Amino acid sequence: MDRTLCFIIENQNIYLEQVLVEYMGVPIFFVCHDEKQRYLALCVDVDELQYFVTMIAPRDMFDLLHGNVPMRNVILKQNKFWKVISGEEPVDDVVVECSIDDIDCNVLPQENAFFEILTKDIAEYVKKFDVDFWSEEYDTTLCAQINKSYYLSTNKYVAVTKYEDSEVLVQEESSAILNSLIKRSLISKDHEWLTSENNACAA
Repeated sequence: MDRTLCFIIENQNIYLEQVLVEYMGVPIFFVCHDEKQRYLALCVDVDELQYFVTMIAPRDMFDLLHGNVPMRNVILKQNKFWKVISGEEPVDDVVVECSIDDIDCNVLPQENAFFEILTKDIAEYVKKFDVDFWSEEYDTTLCAQINKSYYLSTNKYVAVTKYEDSEVLVQEESSAILNSLIKRSLISKDHEWLTSENNACAA
């Protein structure tokens, strides 16, 4: 599968993952990634193809995609960003690292502007992201809790409205989520607590 190289930042090739907003075929607001990290890119000059690029953590990405926080807040939450002035090829780009305190807020999305899912393509992307996010979030939380001899139960972490095709529809999310397969394999029929005395996560 071909990958579209967007930027080269700190010797890392950063590839297009998903366009969130476009204007006349030009990606304006989009997600990129390298081998380990996601980035959020905002085109601030369509004519000159200039961009602001920031790293974005999975939780911030989740909040952005689900409209939990304004789009500009996700950007301003980061510690730094890169100004990118496009060249003929990504290797020719001018890339300058800046403190987030120096960002021009006038070119950011408006205050209280939230991202909305408007196309089937983006809806499918968000669905896939959610599966990966909750799988990682659940595994991380489970290992941390068990390794510290704390307890874990379905009722402790999430109020589930119903199960449908192995997906969980959530009424209230706290810090982790269980899909039906994980629930059946890890939680006993009587919802007994899991502790490190009987279970362990691989290091």
